[in-house]
Amino acid sequence: MQTLTFMAKFEKFDHNEAYSLLRRRLKDSLPNRNARFTVGLVATCLFIVAGALLLAGFEIPTVSGTGIVICAVIAFAVITKNEEKQISNALNTASTRFGEKTFELSSEGVKMTGDHGFSLTYWSAIRDVISTPQGLLLLLSPLDYIPLPADSFASAEEQEATLHQTKTWIKSAT
Repeated sequence: MQTLTFMAKFEKFDHNEAYSLLRRRLKDSLPNRNARFTVGLVATCLFIVAGALLLAGFEIPTVSGTGIVICAVIAFAVITKNEEKQISNALNTASTRFGEKTFELSSEGVKMTGDHGFSLTYWSAIRDVISTPQGLLLLLSPLDYIPLPADSFASAEEQEATLHQTKTWIKSAT
C-alpha cells in the first residue's frame, strides 16, 4: 500500500487566494451572485424611477416610499456581502489551516496530524482535488478544502504525481 507523507507549515499559503479561486469556480452556480445582481439591477431601476418622479413634480411622500424600497434593497446587498465575509473568515481561521502539519495520504484517505491532534478524512468525503500555484486543494465541498501547500512537495513533479494519485484514490472511493 502506497503512502505519501508531506510536512506543511502554511507560511506562504494564502487562504484568501484559495477561497477566491473556489468562489470564481462557483460564480456561475451560486444563487447569491444572481440574487445580488438582480437586487442591484432593481435598486438602480428604482433610483432612476425615483429621480424621474422628482423631476416630474411628484410629491415627496411618493418618492420617499420608493426611497424605503431602495434602502431595503441596499440593506439586503450589504447583509449578503457581510455573510460572505463571515464564511471566508470561518474557513480561513480554522485550526487545520495553520501551524505545522503532517499529511499522510494513502488508499484509506488523508491523515492530518498537528498540534491540535489528528484527523482522518476518507477519500469518499473528498469531492475533487485541484492544483494551484499554492499547492493542492482537496475539496470537501465547493468552498471547503484541505490544503497541501506547494512548499511541502520536493518538486513540481512530485505535486503533479500526488495530484494524479489523489484523483485515482478519489475515483476508486466513489
